[in-house]
Amino acid sequence: MKDVSHALKPILRKAGKTIIDYGLIKDNDRIVVGVSGGKDSWTLLHALVELQKKAPVLFELCAVKVDYPHGRVENRIIEEACRDILPEFVLLETDIGEIIADNLNRNKSHCAFCARLRRGFLTTYATKNGFNKIALGHHREDFNETLLMNLFFSGTLSSMPVSYQIEGQPVEVIRPLAFCAEEEISVFVKQTDLPIIHSSCRFSDRGERTKMKELIEELTQCYPEIKGSLMAAQTNVLLSHLPILSK
Repeated sequence: MKDVSHALKPILRKAGKTIIDYGLIKDNDRIVVGVSGGKDSWTLLHALVELQKKAPVLFELCAVKVDYPHGRVENRIIEEACRDILPEFVLLETDIGEIIADNLNRNKSHCAFCARLRRGFLTTYATKNGFNKIALGHHREDFNETLLMNLFFSGTLSSMPVSYQIEGQPVEVIRPLAFCAEEEISVFVKQTDLPIIHSSCRFSDRGERTKMKELIEELTQCYPEIKGSLMAAQTNVLLSHLPILSK
């Protein structure tokens, strides 16, 4: 594995600040790190392993990969690369593909359904094996795109929480890369020899999210700071200036 410490520094600074500001990691936490084979989860895994070495608290990490949507060959490649970073690795065998096929609904997002299923399997594994947190690799652009999707299609002013307790479970989901820019993650990954393996899901329907990404990129041409502003707006909500309190 290449020495990527220099490329990781800006990500470590932002992830470390997010962890401190939001209290994401505490002493004796046992954390499942969701690994997908994509650039975001590789970056998250690297960052948490590095922070673990320097953190003033002790915490455990275990990388967990849900088998779907990759095949045996892709999962083996991901496993081998992952064990070079963190030996504690688990591949979860699931029936997610069959569940999606049996519950196809043209009016609902298959990607969102799949994401919920994968989080469900991660939660079950964490609960059964004494882990109290699940770390996911969502970054700033994921938050911004979700914000716009909810505004445009759901009529709600919401995106994603940096952390939340799973209802009815002793497990908390955390997103340490929440304030990391996707560009920073891409720069980091390009300097590694990590295998970036994209989803080959036959049910993929990421059209609307892709449109949100393209819209933000288009707006960035006129307003270079808009990505940061969108994220800042999510932490600087003036409830007194919204109609909800004017009734």
